[in-house]
Amino acid sequence: MIYIFTLAVLIVLVIRFDYKYVGKNRNNFDNHTLTRYDFWYRVMLIWFICVSGFAYNVGSDIPIYMREYNNFGGIWRVNTFSDILKFDNRQPGWVLLNVICASISRNFVLLKLVIAIFVNWTVFRFLRRHTKYVFTGIFFYAVILYLSLNFNALRQSIAVGFFLIGYDYLLNKQLSKYFLFAFFSYMFHSSGIICFMIPLLNYVRFTKRFLLIFGALLIVVTFYVLQSDVLQSLINAFIISGYGGDSITAVAADHMKFADDRVGALNFFGILMVIFNICVVLSVILFNIRKGKETSTLIPMITVYTVFYTVSFAIPIIFERFLYFFFPFYICAIANTVVEFPKIFKGMRLFLTAIIVCFFCYTPISNLLSVNAASGIPLINQFAPYYSVFNPQIDPIRASNFGYCK
Repeated sequence: MIYIFTLAVLIVLVIRFDYKYVGKNRNNFDNHTLTRYDFWYRVMLIWFICVSGFAYNVGSDIPIYMREYNNFGGIWRVNTFSDILKFDNRQPGWVLLNVICASISRNFVLLKLVIAIFVNWTVFRFLRRHTKYVFTGIFFYAVILYLSLNFNALRQSIAVGFFLIGYDYLLNKQLSKYFLFAFFSYMFHSSGIICFMIPLLNYVRFTKRFLLIFGALLIVVTFYVLQSDVLQSLINAFIISGYGGDSITAVAADHMKFADDRVGALNFFGILMVIFNICVVLSVILFNIRKGKETSTLIPMITVYTVFYTVSFAIPIIFERFLYFFFPFYICAIANTVVEFPKIFKGMRLFLTAIIVCFFCYTPISNLLSVNAASGIPLINQFAPYYSVFNPQIDPIRASNFGYCK
C-alpha cells in the first residue's frame, strides 16, 4: 500500500505542476506556485528517504548486507587501511563506510539511512537540474529505479550517486573534479569503471542522422547476433574460464541454472521484443533531440543506455549493472516525452498522456509481477509487504527465500 500511496500522490503533483505548466520553466512560476512547488519537492524527497532508510527487511540483498554489517568490528577486524583492502568482493569505499557506521552504532538502520539520504538526494538533485518536469521524473524514478537502488543494489546505488554529482562537473568541462567523483564511484562498486569512459562521448556528434544510422545498425546486429548459437558458446566459454573474476563467474553459474535468467542467444520472439524496445528508446531520443540545447546533455547517455540495454539481453550478469548509471538520463527524457508529446494533439492530450504513462510503466511493473525462476516467487515479494523499523516484522515468504534475520 505504501508504494501505491506514493504513486498516487505523485500523479496528483504531476497534474498540479508538470501537466498544468507544460513548457514553462520553474523560474517563470509566480511566487505562490514556486513556494508550493519547492515545498512538495522537499516533502517527496524526505518521504523517499524515510521509506528507504527506515525499511525493515525489505529487498533480497538486505540480509547479506545486514550480516556483513554485524561482522564489522566483530569477526572482521578492520584496524588499518590494509585491512580495508583485504575484502576481495567488496570495494574499499563500501568497507570504510560500514566500518565508520558500525563504530557509531551497531544498528544497521544507521547505514541504511545514510545510504538513503545520499542516493535519493543525488537522484532528486539530478532530476531537478535536467528536466523541467521534476515530479514526472520522480514518478518514473519510483516506478523504474527506486526499489532496486534502495533495497537491493546498495553498493551500486552509492556509485551511481557519486557519478550523478560528478556529471555536472563533466558538463562544465571540469575534468579533474569529474574524475575525482568517478574514482569515488569506483571505490563503492566495480561497475563504476564505466564512469572513466564517459568523457569519450564528447568526441562524438549525436546528430539526428547519426542516431538513425546507429539505430538501424543496432537493430541489424541485434537480429543476427543475439540469436546466434556461436554467441551462446562464446559466452559460456568466457564464464567457465573465470576470466571475468571469481564473483562474476559464481553469479553467472547461478544464473545459468535457470531458463528465465538466460545467458547468450535469444529466441525469435525475444529478438522482436528487444528490437521493439530499441525503437521505443530511439523514439524518445529523437523527440528530445528536437528540443536542442535544453536536452542535449541527455542524448549521448541515452544512446549508450540503448547499447548496454541491448547487450544485457545476451550477458545480463555483466551489462545489467551498467544500466543503473544511465537510467536517470532516460527517466528525464521519458518525463519530457510524457508531458510534451501529447500537447501536439490538443483534443486528445489527457487521453494520450494516460496511454503513454501506462506504456512506460508496463515493463517495470510486469517485471515486478513476474515469477523469478531462482526463488519461485514474484519479484514484488522482495519489496511487499513493506515493514518499517517502527513495525518490525519479517514476511514469511521473504524469510524462507532470502534468509532474513532479526
